[in-house]
Amino acid sequence: MTDLQTGTPGADPQQPPSPSPSASRAQAISDAGRLLTRRFRTSEYALPLSILGALVLFIYWDVIFGNLGLLDRDMLYIHLPMRMHFVNRILQGQFPEWYPFDGLGSGYIANAVPGLLHPTVGLHLIFSHVKALSLSAVLSHFLAGAGSFCLLKYWKCSKWAALTGAISFAFTGYLMSMDGNLPYLAAAAAIPWAILGLETNNILLCSISMWWMAVSGERMHTLYFTSLFLLADTLASPGRKKHFITLALSGIGTLLLSAPHLLPAALASNDFAAAGEKALQDGRLWPLNPLRIIEMWSAGPLLLPDGNAPDHLFQLSDFHSYWANSLYVGALVIITSMIALRWPLSKRPVYLLTGLGIITFCSALGTGTNAPLFHLFQKILPGFSLLRYPEKNFVFVAFSLTMLSGFGTEKLLTAKGFGSVQAWSTLQRGLAAIAGANLLLACLSKTTLYNHCIFILSGSPPKGENDLELLNAALLQVPLSGAVLAILTLGGICIVHQLNSSKKYFRYSPAFLTLLLFFTLAVGTWNLWGSAGEFNRHNTQKLFDAPVSVKKVNDLNLTTPSRITATAAKRNVPTEFLQKHPDMFLPKSEVLRLTRQGLAKNINALYNIENIVGYLPLTCYSRQTKIAELPDSAYWNGFNVRYALRQKAAEDITSIDDLYDVLTNENAGERIRLVRGIPVHSMEEALQIANRPGFNAVTEIPVEVTVQDSADYPATAPQNARADVVTYSPEYIEVNTASETPSTLFVADAFADGWTATVDGAPAPIHPGLIAGRALPLTKGKHKIVMTYKTPGLRLGIGLSLLGWVGLIALALLHFRRTKEPRQNPSPDRGPAPN
Repeated sequence: MTDLQTGTPGADPQQPPSPSPSASRAQAISDAGRLLTRRFRTSEYALPLSILGALVLFIYWDVIFGNLGLLDRDMLYIHLPMRMHFVNRILQGQFPEWYPFDGLGSGYIANAVPGLLHPTVGLHLIFSHVKALSLSAVLSHFLAGAGSFCLLKYWKCSKWAALTGAISFAFTGYLMSMDGNLPYLAAAAAIPWAILGLETNNILLCSISMWWMAVSGERMHTLYFTSLFLLADTLASPGRKKHFITLALSGIGTLLLSAPHLLPAALASNDFAAAGEKALQDGRLWPLNPLRIIEMWSAGPLLLPDGNAPDHLFQLSDFHSYWANSLYVGALVIITSMIALRWPLSKRPVYLLTGLGIITFCSALGTGTNAPLFHLFQKILPGFSLLRYPEKNFVFVAFSLTMLSGFGTEKLLTAKGFGSVQAWSTLQRGLAAIAGANLLLACLSKTTLYNHCIFILSGSPPKGENDLELLNAALLQVPLSGAVLAILTLGGICIVHQLNSSKKYFRYSPAFLTLLLFFTLAVGTWNLWGSAGEFNRHNTQKLFDAPVSVKKVNDLNLTTPSRITATAAKRNVPTEFLQKHPDMFLPKSEVLRLTRQGLAKNINALYNIENIVGYLPLTCYSRQTKIAELPDSAYWNGFNVRYALRQKAAEDITSIDDLYDVLTNENAGERIRLVRGIPVHSMEEALQIANRPGFNAVTEIPVEVTVQDSADYPATAPQNARADVVTYSPEYIEVNTASETPSTLFVADAFADGWTATVDGAPAPIHPGLIAGRALPLTKGKHKIVMTYKTPGLRLGIGLSLLGWVGLIALALLHFRRTKEPRQNPSPDRGPAPN
């Protein structure tokens, strides 16, 4: 109130006291929260994102709330055990840097495959390991759809058109296939977010999205092509100056944030030339077979009537090109994307998306063992030679088509696009054409000319002629189902067209069009995500069952550390046996389900049976693959292979218990032992010595040293020598030795940068022994040897990452401070109040 004497504000005895500053802040935060919630409920985003979330719940209900898990292929063989081991040791208060259970061991963080620093690993701290890994994939589908929706909304699409594009990308056949390969799925989910960050000049969003890709573990494939697209987008943008600044700062931010992963991975590979050459070879082994393009518009993956993939004609050396179970995007998506090209609402993104789709499609395409354009890219583009698997480029084909589909749907649903009925008639004619093409393919599938064309397109070797009949059965099935789906979709489009033409039902047509799109996706990918599907999803209660022959290995009651290897790379089980025992071959791995204690005390891995030549290690890559050239005696005896599983011949398999033989090797040397070190100066010379008749890898080891270090290795075998292991853990080994003569300590684990040694407290060099092991010379007498591992580049990478996070948070706070309060215009002077 106002004091009547002075006209100044005075104290009102009935007015409550002013709130404290802390209470004011709390009230402001509460008001902001209510405001954001209210805006979300009334915004263009609430209903579409809720629908997207509901569809994710519908498709993955049994995974989220049931006992099924997305644990096929790499999810089961690689990501689950490595994440389990990583998180379990984190919970024990340890930071794991060395993974001993694959190959001869490898740097943990330096691995390019498992993505151990990816944010989804945090789910393992909340849920069980199997559930957390499955939820990581489910979350990726939602993020992929949500990012696509937000991007299309920014590109001026209506909410229903944006939702159709979002659903198309989130549930396309390729992304559903990647439920068995999380790194590629997680990286794909960040593509639309990175583009949105550039489009809005949001450095924080762009950096975090690209960081999400970089640490996903898919060898930078997605990040590489996304960066090229962002560069093209910048060059084509009217505001290219701001885009250049955003892209440059985002690139720097991505490198800084990803440094704990990228820097160790880069340093772990001793020779990038060898890794690049291997990638070039793999690039020629994994092309997209032209026959599989039929899957893009026809329903379902290309499968034989018995449910198996027709790998016979797609066979490439010891591999096949069937990485993605399905390439399905659907006829409706393809035709609506063509509408977007015919009548582009926004030319710049439409043309950029078209260019991205064409380039990645051509680079993924190949015939037989050739992928010409991909091979050309590997030769001419900087850094591209380290990328592999051209079929993985198909994620950008799917992304381009689905985003264009959003633009095409917008053209259908807006009055401007619908005025002449051209867009709708184009959609109807396109669906009719695809239905007719499918029927024609089905009719031709039994003709001789058709067989010759299939044989040429598949690039099959001559032996593939015997499998043409099997493939024809699959090709007959897919076009027929695709024709039926195209006809049903055509009927649905006619209904939606009538709804859109009627003023009474106009508002319902977008929802019906979205529902029709989801129907086509659901039918086309039913085998991939339906409850009756046989891909990716497995009952977690049966997942860890083991054959009795494997259980026998558990019962060996090993008292000393020993290595077990699997000698059977493939399974050749009669089809009749599989039909009689369909559940006995879960989880489809002959070496994965053992529960025997691992090498290190108190540390278990899901593998617990090791392969000598590892799949994962970047660390000393050329060495761990080179040991395959060792003779069997050196291979088994030198690297402590005491037991092995050997698959029986198919005709000898009568039950699950007879699937494998457990072989015992009585001559294997100890894991850590004193030997005679034979100095050599190259890997080739070491192989020559190992292949000599009578070579005994238990007592003598070729050690690669320089000429100056040769004198440290004695010419005689150690006398009265012993090595007592005090501590054996992944990153720390302590050994006490004694010998009456000079000797060489050999550790049958991987030689890698990052391992250091001390002998009686003094630094000592470690040299490669027996191609891939670790060796160091010792003088006579007693010694205490300690080996420790620290990931090269990890500490520097963590420091750079902290610097990057601080910088991005500072940018975000600065942006928030500038936009926190709207500008307030001063109140106009209303003059003196009337009497």
